Amino acid sequence: MSGRLRHRPRRTVLGGLCSLFDGCPTVRLSDSPEDLAHFLRVLLPGSQKRFYCRDASAALSFDEVSAVIRLAHKYHVADIQNQGLLLLQDHYFPSDFDRYEELRKGHSLPRNLYGIAAINLARLTNTPSLLPVAFLKCHSLREAVLDGQKRADGTVEHLSPDDLRRCFVAQSALLERNSQAMGSVFQPKPSDTCNDPARCRRGLGDSCNLIVRKGTVFQHDFIINWAKLIELAGQSICPECEKELQARNAKERRKVWDDLPKIFGITVEGWSNCGAAD
Repeated sequence: MSGRLRHRPRRTVLGGLCSLFDGCPTVRLSDSPEDLAHFLRVLLPGSQKRFYCRDASAALSFDEVSAVIRLAHKYHVADIQNQGLLLLQDHYFPSDFDRYEELRKGHSLPRNLYGIAAINLARLTNTPSLLPVAFLKCHSLREAVLDGQKRADGTVEHLSPDDLRRCFVAQSALLERNSQAMGSVFQPKPSDTCNDPARCRRGLGDSCNLIVRKGTVFQHDFIINWAKLIELAGQSICPECEKELQARNAKERRKVWDDLPKIFGITVEGWSNCGAAD
């Protein structure tokens, strides 16, 4: 085996790779000891290989999940691969906006760097539902995405040239969407139930000017969550208008979510407003 990791492999999984050395079955693998350790811990407990199920909590690191998926794919252990991909979608790169918001509010979204490995895993296993959020994380890296992601074993993962291009091409589209969202959320149109339309119209205009001065609209975010600025604007607008702005904010964020495949030039079946083919 690679490195110094030694173990007696199960014939059912690695038997086809075995050769004999002094009468003992031997398997030569090119995988890193770190990856193999994660993979073997999943295979060895018993005949029923169980890596993840939705009824159990996910106390697994991203490096561990990534390694298990890669080796499960390599050695054709489909049930483990599928469980790993389900874990990624449930806890790291969701395809559901409400789940994304739940993870965001709980500060449980993955590090931006993990987007690189996630895109590569999605390509490897043909799991496009992971791609939109993974591309968002890579987009947030800006130029650092060129440096790649370093695994625990020292290997550095990089995006393919085509996927790198998608990250940079999407920048202008996302900045444009941020500008459009700001205009929609803070448009100087008070709520239909506004208590003081003239005052609130001025307050909304002042909020727009503040956002422009702070440069918030130019953040490299998938779509800015204006909630905190809306709370700040609440000091100069009535409660009914503040509620209206929060509703506009939620609507604009979901609209951009629906358009993510189109923005990144990918196809994701079942995603609202899927974009062009890869």
